[in-house]
Amino acid sequence: MSNTDSANTTAANHTTFDVEQFRTSLRQATADQKQLVLYWLLRDLCGPRMEQEYGVYDPDEFLYAHVISPGQREGYRLLENPALAEELRRETTEPGVPIRDVLKGLGVQL
Repeated sequence: MSNTDSANTTAANHTTFDVEQFRTSLRQATADQKQLVLYWLLRDLCGPRMEQEYGVYDPDEFLYAHVISPGQREGYRLLENPALAEELRRETTEPGVPIRDVLKGLGVQL
């Protein structure tokens, strides 16, 4: 099959999908089922481990939602709370208690 035939077949497959029927079926779904469908759609669009931001737009191309990865969300949370960021920085740079001392304090013999 040539690339043109493949493209035509792909285009034909896309036109046979009834979006309105899908929308009607989705309206009858439970909240849990809708959440599962949303997960499937986002995973299909963004991949198994989302690494980039993803915009969701309405048909008129206005931004409806902006999806970010959990890591990006945590980064924004730290930006919004400087005290939390400082505490995290301090915990990662200050020396901790050696594991031997922790075990000794718990009465665990090595």
